[in-house]
Amino acid sequence: MNKNRVAKTVQKFQAGSSCAQAVLSTYLPVLGVPEGLAHKMGSGLGGGIGRKQYVCGALNAGAIVLSTKFGNESNEQATQKEYSSVQVRQFVENFEQKFGSAQCRDLLNTDINTPAGKAVAAETDVFRKVCATCVKHVAQELEEALQPKFT
Repeated sequence: MNKNRVAKTVQKFQAGSSCAQAVLSTYLPVLGVPEGLAHKMGSGLGGGIGRKQYVCGALNAGAIVLSTKFGNESNEQATQKEYSSVQVRQFVENFEQKFGSAQCRDLLNTDINTPAGKAVAAETDVFRKVCATCVKHVAQELEEALQPKFT
């Protein structure tokens, strides 16, 4: 496991990148995607896709990284498509097992789109406590899943 890459991902999040941007801009460049483009790709995924608090942005980004690594480039590569789906499913299940949900709203336990919810999030420091933990977990899982690529 590349602990520097895991730490870099968390640092990017703590420096102001969304959870998805931090994951994508750290891991997609290893797979050939320019860092700036990878960061841009994550701009609408943070806060559970457009801050709708659906699937966790870090988890969503991790699924994109796994799909980029293992997915199919054409319809003739059905085996690769299936393999990619299995990898992403296991990745999501590991996340759900650890955190109890893949949904941002459940993870944060507050609606960050209301003034009251924003206040609760600020008071409880939920982004640092919960989101940074999710970002770190996703990075660690990606290190394990992609290890052959990163050795």
